[in-house]
Amino acid sequence: MTAFASATPFPHSPSQSLRKPLLSSRGRPIKWHISHSTRASLQPPPDANALLEKLKGGVQHTQMLALVLLPQLPSKQAVSLLYESGVLDSENRQVRLTAVATLGKLGVPHEANRLVTVLKDDSDDYSVRAAAANALGYLLPGSGDGSGLVGEALSALVDVATGDDHFILKYAAIVTIGNLGDKSAMDTLIPIAQNPASLPLEAAAAVTAIGEISAVDMVEASVVDVVISRAADREDLVRAAVAKTLKLWVTVERAASALARMKTDEEKYGQSDFVRAILNIAD
Repeated sequence: MTAFASATPFPHSPSQSLRKPLLSSRGRPIKWHISHSTRASLQPPPDANALLEKLKGGVQHTQMLALVLLPQLPSKQAVSLLYESGVLDSENRQVRLTAVATLGKLGVPHEANRLVTVLKDDSDDYSVRAAAANALGYLLPGSGDGSGLVGEALSALVDVATGDDHFILKYAAIVTIGNLGDKSAMDTLIPIAQNPASLPLEAAAAVTAIGEISAVDMVEASVVDVVISRAADREDLVRAAVAKTLKLWVTVERAASALARMKTDEEKYGQSDFVRAILNIAD
């Protein structure tokens, strides 16, 4: 279901000549597509008062629809409506979760403080806290320097990644640590990647995050070795993460050699169709 009616290229019936399909150089009809972003740009922004009424209404499906439309408003106005409506503190878990996720997409960096507060609240549902972790990845991407907003967020994410009991929440925290790109997080990620007791989802997320943080021209041999150590893991998910990360470092001889071994030694590395596809996909 879309919020607005789809824009049509021809408001009236096109002429006979326009009904004939254009042909490509190979004689095939050219198909025209209008992207969702293009459609949205052709529509007026939603009415803020109407959205606020829906958010305050207490009916889940209308609240969810309003939250989907909220990012179309100016960021500060959208944030104001989130707070005024009270959906960030809704008793409905799904509404609260979606409101938290939306807050991360509105592009107001100082709202990271609210997301960190949600993330650290161990009395809240794990899914809401995971949404806060993911939202921080939207709000504070890039290379952090371990200070300010990024530093506070990173500290909370590390605490969750290393100390929480729920694997989904830990996974969300590890993924966002990679998104933030702060090199100081390597001290957290490497032990998770190395630990054979780490759940496959956590180990795969840690291996992927290591690849996101480590620049190709500066990656240390010891870090490459940590990733290579999981190349023969019994879990496809972990081996796939190893393959993806090694491909990022393909100009590093150590990584390239390991990647070649994964492609050729199926007896040791136990390729599945899933892992094989990642290994062979063109960069």
